[in-house]
Amino acid sequence: MDLSDQNILVNAHTLAVTGFLDWEMTNIMPAYFEYIAARLSGGHQPEWRRELLDVLQSVLRRECDARRREDLDSADVDEVEGSYRRTLVAWDTVIDVERIAQGYDDDCKWTFETGLPGAS
Repeated sequence: MDLSDQNILVNAHTLAVTGFLDWEMTNIMPAYFEYIAARLSGGHQPEWRRELLDVLQSVLRRECDARRREDLDSADVDEVEGSYRRTLVAWDTVIDVERIAQGYDDDCKWTFETGLPGAS
């Protein structure tokens, strides 16, 4: 416990110490970044990392799909589709690098078969 003045909770009216809170290991981020935080901190056992990586992949795909739908309303369709594909390829690369680092041999593959007008 770090007894810095920033970690001591005090009642504003009585000035009584009401608690201690060590902020050193706290962070605020979207829940799916748990995998990244766990990876960087060594927080999860290897068997959990694979499951967390699958969750991260699923959430990133949904976010890309949602962003694509928003962008299609306000921009050039070809530009949006190109950006969408590049974003998915970038996330695919991040996930594949992590799979290799963890010793998994099943590469992640995005598909572009649904939701793309005129794609072949």
